[in-house]
Amino acid sequence: MVLSNAKTEIDLAFTRKELKGLSYENAFGGSTSFLRRRYTKDLSDVDIA
Repeated sequence: MVLSNAKTEIDLAFTRKELKGLSYENAFGGSTSFLRRRYTKDLSDVDIA
């Protein structure tokens, strides 16, 4: 995502395709997620659940 898309891509915690990555979004707005990572229900690669 480029900086010009920052006004339309508000919160990538739910819509991001990859688990983590760089994005230009407001860290103080939208849903709160640890280190701005994507929310998921898949727990196949976690250490502690």
